[in-house]
Amino acid sequence: MKINKKVILLLGTVMLAGPAMLASQPAQVQAATEQTNLKINHSRVYNKYGQKLWSYRGKSSLITSKSIKVAKQVVPTTDPRSKNYSFHDENWDWYYLPYKMIKGKTYYSIGHGGYIKAANVTKINGQALLANQATIKLTKKMFDDQKANTIEVYDADLGKKVAKHFTPGQKVVVDAVTDGSDIDYQIDEGYSIMYRIKGSNQFLDEDIDDDDVLTAIYSKKDLQLLPCSKHMAILTTKDTNYYTYKGEVATQSVIPNSNLVIVPDNTPNLVVQAITAKKGRIEYATKAFYLREPGQTEPELFYQVESTVRDGSYALLKAADTKYIYGIKLSPLNTKEDALANKPLASTAKRVELKQLLDQAPEIRASEKYRYASSSSSYEYYFKKAQIAYDSLISTDTDVQKAITDLQQATTALDRGKRVKVKDINHLTAEEAKKILPLANADVQTKYPKEKSRYYNAKFNKDYTELDVYLSDYTVNPAVTTKVGKLNIADYVEK
Repeated sequence: MKINKKVILLLGTVMLAGPAMLASQPAQVQAATEQTNLKINHSRVYNKYGQKLWSYRGKSSLITSKSIKVAKQVVPTTDPRSKNYSFHDENWDWYYLPYKMIKGKTYYSIGHGGYIKAANVTKINGQALLANQATIKLTKKMFDDQKANTIEVYDADLGKKVAKHFTPGQKVVVDAVTDGSDIDYQIDEGYSIMYRIKGSNQFLDEDIDDDDVLTAIYSKKDLQLLPCSKHMAILTTKDTNYYTYKGEVATQSVIPNSNLVIVPDNTPNLVVQAITAKKGRIEYATKAFYLREPGQTEPELFYQVESTVRDGSYALLKAADTKYIYGIKLSPLNTKEDALANKPLASTAKRVELKQLLDQAPEIRASEKYRYASSSSSYEYYFKKAQIAYDSLISTDTDVQKAITDLQQATTALDRGKRVKVKDINHLTAEEAKKILPLANADVQTKYPKEKSRYYNAKFNKDYTELDVYLSDYTVNPAVTTKVGKLNIADYVEK
């Protein structure tokens, strides 16, 4: 189940780091050309009754790996799923070539009484042709459990794989494809290509028991399916800014004339610049809502997307700067009036519950368990995210509840920072010393500076009677480790 197999969906050109995407074709589609160019993988020519012709226009009717031109022109469409086959240009405007149904099969007329199967066409005017469905015939070797006749499918509603019963030889219709990131499915090696079973939210993996589903579907024909997503895929229609949850333009500090964008704030000569999304970037929107920019009187519709800004919160894009391309269609979670009144999306009860946890922070930070816990940095990470969830007007009850749960778990993890109970502080056992070291190292991280390639850590002597601090300096070659301080063992054991 490796993602580095044959790529089967052409999405959008990736301009910046962000959600997983696949590369698109660069060619433009001209809807009003005099002729339409068809790239054919391998096809016979048929007559209007679907009967195979042995010759066509005085030559063999077998067409292999070539392009032909037909007189019919492609037609724009806003609903590609209503067409058996369609394609899009780099702006994600959709088109289809009018076709004829013969005995339940889709054919394109190529003139002079000849027809070819649409399934044998791979591109139209340089753009990949996408089918709205395809059929897989399940062979016995595809089954995970051949006795029970089950295949593991990913259920996007349940968020896990389940065993689904099929019959050997059964034909299954699939109607969409995703690279796995669109439905939050990931394997150890990365994301896997998944095919949606028509009429369900269940997906077959690209590989079924080492058998390539792409081969099973298309019999080695280079055709593709329409994309799908549990989110709303959008395309930026112009160069535009990302925004923060406060409605402010997202910024980053950069070194002039440098490609580096993640640099310390104290770096000299930093320049603050807006974080932008180039025209043609694909993002996956997870929320839609009205928000008012600082200094503006009228709220605008924004989308929250999966990219993040510097503080770790999700970035926003203005809806006016994007267009819908596929996936679900989001409705605003609030009204313009709500945004004008600065009304939070989350309920008051949830916000109060989160505020109570945030208010405990000063007491927690002053506690011994925080001082000695190796997980104190984790607590600060989730505290920061919880503070953003509380401050943000666009946090939903689900967002706030997640922040509550994460912060509660991070607080509970601090309990591992309690002092160690020992029998005799002057004669520590190896096990007791082992329990003391994490507390001492957590303490060292708060007392000593954080420096690049220079690391401080606590270490016992051989008989566990002294606890010292050592500096490992990797700025020199070879690296040097020296003792730089001493700790009081009594600070880490129960009194």
